[in-house]
Amino acid sequence: MRIKNKIFRQVTIGILIAIGAALYLIESLIFFPVPLPGARWGFSNLVVLITAVNIGLYETLMVSIGKSVVGGLISGRFGNIGFLIGLVGSVGAGIGMSMVHRVFKKNMGYMGISSIGAFLNNLIQISLISLVLKNELVFYYLPYMTFLGIISAFINAFISANIEGRFKEI
Repeated sequence: MRIKNKIFRQVTIGILIAIGAALYLIESLIFFPVPLPGARWGFSNLVVLITAVNIGLYETLMVSIGKSVVGGLISGRFGNIGFLIGLVGSVGAGIGMSMVHRVFKKNMGYMGISSIGAFLNNLIQISLISLVLKNELVFYYLPYMTFLGIISAFINAFISANIEGRFKEI
């Protein structure tokens, strides 16, 4: 769905970025019960999923980048290697989710799209870490991150499906 009114579109993107940044900050403050380096809840990706399914690719890129940058600035993580890897993972997942939704619109719901996004996010991040460290052994970490990512993806999909009706009114 394309938002035709430019001002309404900009306001909607701004609100989604603000919500994503707030979730980014909140998830950085909540204890993560699994002792895996770099593992996070991933709830800020909720807004990326909602944008990918309900609005479009360009807006998904804006929200992905915006929530990461604003969240990084607020949390004090802006510019460090973890922030950059997370940003690229989020953008890649956003592109992937938008494309999957565009191709499989009638055959795949939030659960499938969110799961693909979580997997792409983790795959991209592990690939970047492997390049930075010049060590492919970090790919042994991928199954653990994928498992945790799928749990987060299901939670994000459940929440997204419950608020989808709000976007139908736009």
